[in-house]
Amino acid sequence: MVTSLTWYDLLGLVGVAQVLSSYYLLQIRLLAGDSWRYLFLNLSGTIMVLTSLLFDWNLAGFLINSAWVLITAYGIARKLKVFPR
Repeated sequence: MVTSLTWYDLLGLVGVAQVLSSYYLLQIRLLAGDSWRYLFLNLSGTIMVLTSLLFDWNLAGFLINSAWVLITAYGIARKLKVFPR
């Protein structure tokens, strides 16, 4: 059976690739956890996954990605010095 991917499936897959890539680059120390590049890859990738979930709902996926957005938003706020260390 051949399954055709929709635009939102592809968007979600790109988002997953971004989040996993950023985590891998963090682990091999090519990115710092507080770098703008790491934060951007996490946030944009997670938003892509959440967007795909609007069309093909999955509660577990929604919860983990919503938490990921909140955690990344906190990291961005710390980087912008909204919160003290």
